[in-house]
Amino acid sequence: MPLRRILTAAAVAASLTGPVLAQPEGRTAEDFVLTHFAGYGGWQVFCGNWGSQDTAQCDLRRQDVYSPRPDFRASVTFIRVSPTEIRFDIGLEAISSLIGGGLDAVDGSWSAPTQTCLLGTCRLRGTDAETLIDNLRRGTDATLTFTDYGVEPQSVLWANGQFEDAWQDFVTQRQARGLP
Repeated sequence: MPLRRILTAAAVAASLTGPVLAQPEGRTAEDFVLTHFAGYGGWQVFCGNWGSQDTAQCDLRRQDVYSPRPDFRASVTFIRVSPTEIRFDIGLEAISSLIGGGLDAVDGSWSAPTQTCLLGTCRLRGTDAETLIDNLRRGTDATLTFTDYGVEPQSVLWANGQFEDAWQDFVTQRQARGLP
């Protein structure tokens, strides 16, 4: 199997495990207890724990498949909140690039500051993340454009009409679990 397919399969498998990527040392994926899952268009809220309330976590994410089989590829986006920050992570294939692309409102009303994102993951924090989330909450559709494997331009439409519902569920679930 070519290295590209192996890496792609590993990336997809990792993205599908969601919170398992943040598992505490000594725990396995089987230890994670899913306590809430809800879908809102392209957005999903999922919460769970590692067997006790003090390990509770919730994430808001979306997954976009932009290349079907046999050359399957996808992007995974997470919104994560910790006691010290809010993060907006866009995960692309390892050698994909946002150079010359980005995340922009279809109507041109806003653009995420992705100019510092080079290869793979683009992480927005603090004010940049908060501004992007505020724009998504308005329901404006956006387009994620990037170059896949350095040669293939890609464009993924984010229909954000249900983002506000997903955001409200995310906030409600975090509050119900005593999370910041």
